[in-house]
Amino acid sequence: MCARPPRPSAGHRTNFCARSSKQRSQRLTNRITQNRHKHAGFPVTKTLDDFKVQISSVPKPTFDYLVSLEWVSAEENLILVGPAGTGKSHLLVGLGHAAVHAGLRVRYFAASDLVETLYRGIAENSVGKVIDGLLRADLVILDELGFAPLDLTGTQLRFRFIAAAYERRPLGIASHWPFDQWLDASFLSQRRRHR
Repeated sequence: MCARPPRPSAGHRTNFCARSSKQRSQRLTNRITQNRHKHAGFPVTKTLDDFKVQISSVPKPTFDYLVSLEWVSAEENLILVGPAGTGKSHLLVGLGHAAVHAGLRVRYFAASDLVETLYRGIAENSVGKVIDGLLRADLVILDELGFAPLDLTGTQLRFRFIAAAYERRPLGIASHWPFDQWLDASFLSQRRRHR
């Protein structure tokens, strides 16, 4: 005959239930984070751990402030300007991943992809709804601003999006164009097309 195992005590059942609940909660949190990563649309996985602060032009105190994500909660914008290959995209994507892990909703766009999305909104007569939907994110990242030339409508759509985000959502922007040339860069392609 086999001896019957002792019945678990009430304390044991409580501990088991607490562990089980904690595991379910962790699985749910992991699933939400995975879904937020997928919805963000990052082109690659780049982390802040892989970003080489010591060889970048970003001062360590500035990097620490960016990593804290205080600028996101303060609804401040981040603009990274510099030549190609200096780590702007890496830093933006890394900050985006960190924001997702902090429980924030993030959307990533190459600037040309954002304009394409807004063009589809024009085609469906819903560009305002598209912009409002994109601005539901806690942080919107626009990478490669100025890499692809835009026509007049594309320039206006990009402006409309940025104006709609103003004081509503923080933007993280990376561009190889110096800030004082943004207007010229936006309209350069238009002048070429209208000649």
